[in-house]
Amino acid sequence: MLLALILGAALGLRLSGIQWGLPSKNRALTTYHPDEPKSYYSLERMNPSRLDFHPTDGLYWGSLHLYALGASLEGAKTLGWIKAPSRQFLIDNLHFADRLYMVGRLLSIVFGVATVFLIYRIGAQWSASLGLWASFFLAVAPVHFIHSFFVRPDILMVFFAFSCFYFSLRMLEEETSGLKYCVWAGLLSGLAAATKYNGGMFLVCPWIACHLRRTKASFYFYAAGASFFGFVVGCPYALIDFPTFLKYLSSNASMAKESLSSLLYGPGWISYLTLHLPLGLGKATTILAAGGLITLLVLTLRKKYLGPDIKRNLLLIFSGTVVYILTTMPKQQMTTYSLPIVPFFSIFAGVFILQISQRFVVRWVSLVLIAILLTYNVVYALAFANLYGQKNIREIASEWIESHILKGESIGIARSYFWTPGVLRQYRPPYRLIEAGGPQSLLDQAVLNLENVGKDARYLVLSEYETRDYLNPKLAAYYPKQREVIEKTLEGYREMVRFEKDAQFLGFKFQGNSFPPPDWLFPNPKIRIYEKMKMAHGNE
Repeated sequence: MLLALILGAALGLRLSGIQWGLPSKNRALTTYHPDEPKSYYSLERMNPSRLDFHPTDGLYWGSLHLYALGASLEGAKTLGWIKAPSRQFLIDNLHFADRLYMVGRLLSIVFGVATVFLIYRIGAQWSASLGLWASFFLAVAPVHFIHSFFVRPDILMVFFAFSCFYFSLRMLEEETSGLKYCVWAGLLSGLAAATKYNGGMFLVCPWIACHLRRTKASFYFYAAGASFFGFVVGCPYALIDFPTFLKYLSSNASMAKESLSSLLYGPGWISYLTLHLPLGLGKATTILAAGGLITLLVLTLRKKYLGPDIKRNLLLIFSGTVVYILTTMPKQQMTTYSLPIVPFFSIFAGVFILQISQRFVVRWVSLVLIAILLTYNVVYALAFANLYGQKNIREIASEWIESHILKGESIGIARSYFWTPGVLRQYRPPYRLIEAGGPQSLLDQAVLNLENVGKDARYLVLSEYETRDYLNPKLAAYYPKQREVIEKTLEGYREMVRFEKDAQFLGFKFQGNSFPPPDWLFPNPKIRIYEKMKMAHGNE
């Protein structure tokens, strides 16, 4: 019964955002998430009639999620739920474009809920109670349920990765040789890597299990071979078009070296604990997880363990630690990147909750403490569900523009992208749109042309994505020209209105960091609308 309630809550939270930022709201074929359209562009370029399934730009991540998405779309098409005879048809009928994204989002939601169940099964290797607590913490983790309604490879990758960890745990069962589970674990790590390359790091799980069980050396090769096979099956063009695969690997490596994140938030091994995980899981769960890891270490060192075999504890500790280190090593930081860590932290948090319930002499004290922690997690989760479920900042800004600015007036923007209000993002906006940069231009370059836009545009619409890095004192040395252009341009304008929204529920507001990671701004970036001062005074 409790597991059914947890899975029901997991499904409800993930379904709550399925209509967020769809094309009909964005007034274009894209959504409010910049990465979602990429999967559809890759599928559009494939030619199944000629057996051409090259993922093109999809090789930046991996391709298994593309094939899963393509199969889902074909199924929906067979059922008559979607149709897309041409790009122009979708532009003219955006509600059909909505359905394309909803199919992809449903796929993520299915695997998101499946991962919650999987974490229950993993925790149940120690006890049913730990399984329930771990699945609860994952079910309500905002970073997990939010990404479960995005068309991205992360959630599918996490599912395969922790399926790998589950079979690595099963390797430790003494009544079997462990070889069957070793091969399964290796295969699933390869499928995780084929979905998104960083999933390949979970190959360490069966290797650690091999070491703990002291298997033959051949087991390590079986796991690696199965992993390679799984990767090639899920991402065949990594071999078929090896140069392109290497190009995208190199691109990923270059992105990982981006140092501005470290400058803003500090080294990753610290900032993920102090910023990204508290945002993605909630501060309470992060603290509980840290306490659970320490507790598990102490109990293991004392040889007092939660389950029938101390090796399980060691596998959990070492696997979680290795994944944490590898995830936090790159200098580029995003809350999204914490997803491979989040299920481990959910299990650790469950460990600590069980210790709290067992350690307090006065039982009501532990019950009250657990009730407070439960309430915080639920409120925190619902606050973010609200943030994605309510009317979006972009939609509110669009409505304000349409009701306060006459059609045909000149409006300047830095660049049309996912942060732009839909009324200006649509293909035929009812205003004279003056852009500092084209759709494919780099924002750094577009901002440099903002001063020229300011000469002609009566109104200026800017989101925090287009200004915050350039105006941040910590980054002043990196963007001196952009900062100067923005400040000089805004000297000629007055702010008419600003739109901003925080995650909140029942009066509790969660603002987070004053300068949150860029991916944490996707739901509702601040938008400001300016009017040229000479014209503003002339109207008075």
